[in-house]
Amino acid sequence: MGGQGQRDNAEARFEAADATLRSKRIHGSHLARRLVAEAAIEDGWGHPAGWLSEAMAFFGDSGHDRVAAACRDMLRQSGRRVPRSVSAATALRAGL
Repeated sequence: MGGQGQRDNAEARFEAADATLRSKRIHGSHLARRLVAEAAIEDGWGHPAGWLSEAMAFFGDSGHDRVAAACRDMLRQSGRRVPRSVSAATALRAGL
């Protein structure tokens, strides 16, 4: 959708779905953000770096290291500087 010149529409739909997941305290919102981030980066909409950073921290803190590593790799591919490991990202976020 975002790649078809409908960035505003894609962003609005994602924001609505994300708000619904968060209001119901569904942890799937972090997974949804990780999955949608790739398209958002490619098509230039939303805030994928922020989504990936939050998802990376969540999955790292909850012991889902592979998903956290996937978030970290996608952040790196998007041109963002990221810590070398999920544990370093968690420590950085915690201010350690």
